Amino acid sequence: MALQSNPSLPLDAMNEDTLLLEGQKKKDAIETAKAEEMELRQIYCKARFPKADEGTNKKDLGQGYQLKAVVNILYLASNDTVEATLEKLTAMGAAGSAIADSL
Repeated sequence: MALQSNPSLPLDAMNEDTLLLEGQKKKDAIETAKAEEMELRQIYCKARFPKADEGTNKKDLGQGYQLKAVVNILYLASNDTVEATLEKLTAMGAAGSAIADSL
């Protein structure tokens, strides 16, 4: 099935399948470019912030520009560890129990 033709646009001469394939190629190229750009960002930030602290790290670049890199650290604990810690807090008395309740 051919789409309506507009001679001023070369893509209009393509059939629907060809247009869909071209669209997918462009989408794939965008995704590749995004991944490559993110990799470059990570390399650059590691070079500029070799010992980055948790939170927002900033570096002045001059002329009012600033490089910012946000470092998030994910802390994991097993349910068993959490439950054991809450039990220890509760055993410490009223203050510990209040803290355990709020957690």
